Amino acid sequence: MTSRTHGSLGRRAHQPGDAIEPRRGEARELFGATWDAAAQANAAALDAPDACQQFNATHWNYFRYPEAGDTPSSLFDQLCWLRDAGLASDDCY
Repeated sequence: MTSRTHGSLGRRAHQPGDAIEPRRGEARELFGATWDAAAQANAAALDAPDACQQFNATHWNYFRYPEAGDTPSSLFDQLCWLRDAGLASDDCY
């Protein structure tokens, strides 16, 4: 798999915006499984059968393999930042 395909899997599996830090283990597992499923679907769409295996081998799923330098914030914190920035709607739906 080329780095272009690998990068495409990562971008497509997690768009748009910042990663959200789950507050509970169940949410982390759900987010990780969702990202894995999106990577698998994108690999199939790209006709790259080995792409998912490479995606997993290189630990691109943040929720399964958090990186020390990443500092995602909770959804609550991100909504507060939107409110404090003056956005009229600071809700999630």
